[in-house]
Amino acid sequence: MNKLVVASVAASIPTIAPAIASDPVFVAIEVHRTAAQVYAKCVDNHCALERALKGPDWSDDPSYNESMKATDEACNAMFDLARGLLDVQPTSIAGAIALLNYVAAESRGSVSDSWQFPDYATGDYGTGYNDDGERGETYMATLLRHIAEALSVVSAVKTGPVVTFAPTTRPTSTDAKLISLCREYEPMLEKYLSAHKDWSRGAEQARIEQDAEFGEPKDFDYKSTPEMRAALEKRLADTGATEANDRMDEISLGMEPIGHAINSIPASSVEGLRAKALVALYNIRPIIAGREEFAFDDEVAFQHLFCGVAEFVGLAEMVADSGYVMPDLFEFDEDDVIHERVEEILKS
Repeated sequence: MNKLVVASVAASIPTIAPAIASDPVFVAIEVHRTAAQVYAKCVDNHCALERALKGPDWSDDPSYNESMKATDEACNAMFDLARGLLDVQPTSIAGAIALLNYVAAESRGSVSDSWQFPDYATGDYGTGYNDDGERGETYMATLLRHIAEALSVVSAVKTGPVVTFAPTTRPTSTDAKLISLCREYEPMLEKYLSAHKDWSRGAEQARIEQDAEFGEPKDFDYKSTPEMRAALEKRLADTGATEANDRMDEISLGMEPIGHAINSIPASSVEGLRAKALVALYNIRPIIAGREEFAFDDEVAFQHLFCGVAEFVGLAEMVADSGYVMPDLFEFDEDDVIHERVEEILKS
């Protein structure tokens, strides 16, 4: 890492309030935030230099190469520190929330467009591949699991000063219901994601074989023939995609009513929030075969989770007083089968 970058970061870290100083994640966040500011400044300086240099050989100017090198080093330092966040476990609920808020604040449009963070947690920053040709996990997926693990530890063992919020984290009768539903929902989610992986691999292999025989869909204006459809159906069966899809359908029929019930119950403990986070995890599953990243494009998937967090940390009143309202979510018809099952779960 460039020494000038490190020195600039170290000199710019603000003083952390004593109440949260014991949680190392706050310092790690500020170190990364400052590194991002250093990189942004380098980019601004480099762009200004490009505008100032004239002539056909401006890219050969020594000052240009030095500026490019400094910008690259600042970028690598920022990405290294972003990966360093994965090695610093929050030791308080406040720290975990701060890390979530920090990533959300820097991901203004989409987490996939967050220039402050690498695309992958290991391997090449952009592609995720290492020297052995193996591809690592996406950065955001790794970060979410890292925070979830920290919350599990904090909720199980209370050590050191922990910043508390109103309402307190004492489980209520509704949280007892949430925890009970979570114990039922989580094993189903694990089975669903396992089936989803089998489906994704099989369907992608079937697509590759189909394209090799008939060409890509755009080549025939996306109009398939009976021969094509029969061939694809056989390939999906041969690769196991059809069987995996049947498993997914069967599991989801039991999961979705429980997920809707979880979202309809307010949370007042970390365990209750964990239940809502599991439902959000199901909702961000990739819907296209062959995709290796969770799908964060639909912000509605996190509306229930955000509302749960707001209630838990005592922000529900502030949200209400803001004068804004939450977007309308999908509502079931009263005669809908899932709606009836949700009502049964809530009454049981």
